[in-house]
Amino acid sequence: DYKGDPSLNKYVYFVPLSSINANLFLIYGNYGMGMFYSRMGVRYSDFENKNELKPYSLISGNVFYKLNIKGIESEIRLEADNLFDEDYQIIEGYPMPLRSIKIQIMLKI
Repeated sequence: DYKGDPSLNKYVYFVPLSSINANLFLIYGNYGMGMFYSRMGVRYSDFENKNELKPYSLISGNVFYKLNIKGIESEIRLEADNLFDEDYQIIEGYPMPLRSIKIQIMLKI
């Protein structure tokens, strides 16, 4: 804070003006699914608020099945991130991955 400070009364850079996160889980017996929504509002990439990063929304989800194999609790999970291939950047100049899908097998010993 000094005379002529260009960042005076500006938003903190990379901090969104608004954000929303919502989750939905459904479980029935050994089956389950989760859906995840996040919305990131406008952010600035410089302290003078001249460069604006566009807002973005992401939807991700998973489905899983829990089973017991010879006394070992197990879970098989299929996950998908960024389902709709949203092109976005968290930090200017560094694009984030598009849709990704992975399979997980978890064992609780």
